[in-house]
Amino acid sequence: MKPNRRRIIVYVICIVAAMVVPVAGAMLLGLLGPEPYLLDENSLGPEWSSERRFPDGSTVSVTAYPSPAAATRAAESISKSIPASSTTRTLNVARYTRADDQRRGLLLPVDRRVVHVEAADDRAIDARLRSLPFIRENPDGSLLWILFTRHAGVAVSLLGLYIVAIGIFMARGASWAAEITPGPQAAAARADTLRSRLLALNKLDIPFQVREESDRLVAEWRIADAQWVGLMEAGGLHEAHRIYMEFDEDRHRVRSLDVHQTASWSAGTAQLSGSFSFFRGISFFERSRGAQYGLFYRDGRWTTKAYDYRFVLSEMKAPLVQAIVGSGWKFTPVVSLSRPFARLLG
Repeated sequence: MKPNRRRIIVYVICIVAAMVVPVAGAMLLGLLGPEPYLLDENSLGPEWSSERRFPDGSTVSVTAYPSPAAATRAAESISKSIPASSTTRTLNVARYTRADDQRRGLLLPVDRRVVHVEAADDRAIDARLRSLPFIRENPDGSLLWILFTRHAGVAVSLLGLYIVAIGIFMARGASWAAEITPGPQAAAARADTLRSRLLALNKLDIPFQVREESDRLVAEWRIADAQWVGLMEAGGLHEAHRIYMEFDEDRHRVRSLDVHQTASWSAGTAQLSGSFSFFRGISFFERSRGAQYGLFYRDGRWTTKAYDYRFVLSEMKAPLVQAIVGSGWKFTPVVSLSRPFARLLG
C-alpha cells in the first residue's frame, strides 16, 4: 500500500505554483507597470553635467545614456562596481551601504538618465531626491512600488502572512498527499484492537520493533538486538528511523511522524546523533541497502554474499500501514504531533 501518486503530483504542482506565480506576477507587474519617477528634461540645466556636492554632505550626479534600456543596464553595472556591504532593490531602484565609509546611496534609472545620490542616511537621500528640480514621483506609479515604498510595513506584514500560509498549506497538503485510506467497505476496528495488532508485529522475524510510549506507539529499527545489530553495522546502516504513531479515534486515523537520526557504530553499538542533526516530518520515499561480501558457507554451499537486506523505511512502514488500513483506519503522515499545532497542521 502506497500513497496516491496523483495526490503527490497535484501537491507538488500546487507548491510550485504557490511559489512561482506570486514572484512571476510581481516581476511582470514591475516590468509592465509605470515608472516610479518622471524626468523633466527642461529643468535639467548645464549645472548637472558633473557631480554636485551640497552643504549637508550629500552628492548628486546625473548621467545620460542613449536609451532607457541602456540607462537601466548602466545603473546595474554601477551598482556592481561600488564596494557595498549591503544592497537592496525595489523594481529597478537600488539602495546600498558603502563598505568603506558606510554612506548610503541610491541609483535611479529614469528615462535616459541615471541619477546617483549619496548621503549619510536614507532620510538625507530622500530629502535630496525630493529637492531635485528635474525629477518627481509618478502619481500613477505601480502598485508594487507604492506598497514597498510608502507602505513598507504593510508589505512586510503581508509577505510574512503569505509565508506562514504557505507553510501551513505545505504541511496540510503533504499529509493529504501522503495519506493512505482503507477501502470503502472496510469497517473500522476498535482502537485497542488496532493497537494490539501493531504490537503483535513484534512476534515476526523482522528488523524493527513496535513499542508503547505514553499514549503513542513507536516503530524503530532493532539497533540493540544482537540478531540484527551485526547485519546493520556491517551493512552500513547510517540512519536510524523512528515512526511515531498517535491514534485519532474520532476520525479513525493514525497520525504518523517520521524521524530520522544519523547513526554511527562503535564496537557493535549504535550512537545516535544529537537533536541538531535529525530531520522530522513526512517521508514520501526513502531507500538504503546493506550487504556484506566475502567468502561464506551458508545453506550447504559456499557463497560470496552473507546477506543482502534492504534497510528501507518503506519496508518498515508496509506492515504498519497494512495493519492500520486493514483495520479500517487511515494512515496519515504529519509534520508534527505537538498538541498546539496538531489541528493547524493536520
